[in-house]
Amino acid sequence: MDAEGFVQVRRKTTVSVYKEQSVPTQLQNSFDNLTEGEDPETVPPSTEGEGWNIRGLNWPSKQEDVRLFLQEKQIGLVGLLETKVKEDKASKIANNIFQGWNWHHNFTPHIRGRIWIAWRPRTYSVQILSQSDQFIHCKARQNNTMKNFFITFVYGANHEAQRGPLWEDLIHIAQEMDEAWYILGDFNAVLYRGDRMGGTEVQFHEIKNFSDCISTCEMQELKSNGPYYTWTNKTIWTRIDRVFVNTYWYNIFALSHLNYMASSLSDHTAMVLSFPWCPKPKPSFQFCDMWVRDPSFLPPMSTIAEHLVSHDPNTKLKLLLQHTKIAL
Repeated sequence: MDAEGFVQVRRKTTVSVYKEQSVPTQLQNSFDNLTEGEDPETVPPSTEGEGWNIRGLNWPSKQEDVRLFLQEKQIGLVGLLETKVKEDKASKIANNIFQGWNWHHNFTPHIRGRIWIAWRPRTYSVQILSQSDQFIHCKARQNNTMKNFFITFVYGANHEAQRGPLWEDLIHIAQEMDEAWYILGDFNAVLYRGDRMGGTEVQFHEIKNFSDCISTCEMQELKSNGPYYTWTNKTIWTRIDRVFVNTYWYNIFALSHLNYMASSLSDHTAMVLSFPWCPKPKPSFQFCDMWVRDPSFLPPMSTIAEHLVSHDPNTKLKLLLQHTKIAL
């Protein structure tokens, strides 16, 4: 445990054994430095974010498969939902999965700890702001870009009446939010009539409170790729796992996108939020026409041109621009 009260464990390496599968498709903080010799402008870090209802983490083989999934997908910040782990076993299991990470959960004397979040301290700095039995709300920073944002990991209660406090908490957060913010998780609620295939038809009362909350918070669903339905029992398919962002989000992460990834590890699809990395282009010299109108410009250019007589036209132009840049 570090000075901030977060747990860190050592890292080991192994090979991936998890497999992906298809489903019906419809339209506590740490500030570590980069490893010596790495340039943040040229080395893309593991900045992907993820939310996943993992449906239990008690089996050692599943713990290992989840760890390998995080490693292979280059996840830097993750929320695992419905872990089904008792509090006295949480530290041991989290240490098996989050090797070299910091992590946090929402266990309290009255809450079962259904949400775990973890982050690579080399890539992210995270501050826990608030939590309940249905969410953990944080402020995060990408350490290589120094971009700040807020994130709320959600695991909604199974019964409609029990989700009322969650909607109220999200609205309260939104009222004070004036920076980039995204919400992701398993809401255990549908948003549209087409969000369930099989079983009973979606009723209006199932949609209303969720829809009203998202509208009041002025959030919009992030565009995504992958399976439309995010949970299945092989008889019913439904979309209950989602990611929402506010209008400030696109000012900071205009290119971010969401991928739904079906896996044999859970009956829920994993949600992987990607932040495309664009290397900084090298600065180039641009000639401005207005310079030729300055009387002091032509004499030095004539001197430079006299020394380039023997070169072919293309080389001469290239060298002329290089020398012009130095002269100016």
